[in-house]
Amino acid sequence: MAPRLKFLGQGASIAATLVFLANTLAENWHQVLKVPLTTQHWGLVPLTVTLALLSYGWQGVLWAGNFRDLHYQVPWTWSLVNFLVLEIAKYLPGGVWQDYARIRAAHAQGVPVQVGTGSLVLQTIYTFIAALGLGLLTTNRPQVQAGCCLALTCFLVGLHPQLFNRVLAAPGRATRWVSQARWQLPPPLRLRHYPWRSIFGNLLFMGLRGLSFLVTILIFTPIPTPNLIPLLGGFSLAWGLGLVFPGAPGGVGIFESAAVLILEGLLPPQVLIWSVIVYRLVSITTEVLGVLLGCLLSQLLLQKVYGLAWFSKVSQEP
Repeated sequence: MAPRLKFLGQGASIAATLVFLANTLAENWHQVLKVPLTTQHWGLVPLTVTLALLSYGWQGVLWAGNFRDLHYQVPWTWSLVNFLVLEIAKYLPGGVWQDYARIRAAHAQGVPVQVGTGSLVLQTIYTFIAALGLGLLTTNRPQVQAGCCLALTCFLVGLHPQLFNRVLAAPGRATRWVSQARWQLPPPLRLRHYPWRSIFGNLLFMGLRGLSFLVTILIFTPIPTPNLIPLLGGFSLAWGLGLVFPGAPGGVGIFESAAVLILEGLLPPQVLIWSVIVYRLVSITTEVLGVLLGCLLSQLLLQKVYGLAWFSKVSQEP
């Protein structure tokens, strides 16, 4: 029943997203066709791809820090290689295969499954906090600032080790009240310190992604200096919403819809539509290049890539 409800929820979300994007495109179709596309402008594409690839590589390094926050050590070279190779799996149906493969890869390294899962949960939380932080610092809309401030406060307080560790230890304490229990939960996850370093690291990740998006906009139009910071903040919020809200695999459609809504008024509609479309194509291209780069680094750094055989097997399944 639960999987069926999840499937229906994702289907409704995808349908609503497609309707919104199609309606926006239909209302601005004539202006979209008038946007000039010259060879000189498209010369910025390699720069935006490079910035996006750097951000993915940096996030792969940060993944090793998530394990360290949970009292486990893994080589940053291993986390970088496996992160790059498996990122593109998020576009498979279900949208969770990249996380499943990373958990299996960590388990093959001797990391317990719950720790591998916890590292990915923390990664989502850290990235969302970074997106909220940039959005709070760069937006000038009072309602958005209030929402970001409230959500950011909740997440930052919830990550305090004393509170975080108590919440994760609650299931283990509950088993003491179950008489004649024949099963035992694994040891609870524990944060050993407040993860300031991981949060600031993800701020750099979001900054690189934001710069990549700004360069994408420059393909179509110059950006007025007063709009640089609001565009960066709006992009961060749209990216964060695409990260946490259910929808199509890889957040396809959610980010685009959020970006159109949040950045409305900062850019002409036709430029905004072109920018989010091209940025999605840039992201997919970057993830493909990330797989190739990860395979190359695996040979240079002598790191085993667990995901290659797994990804090949999953891709061939009906």
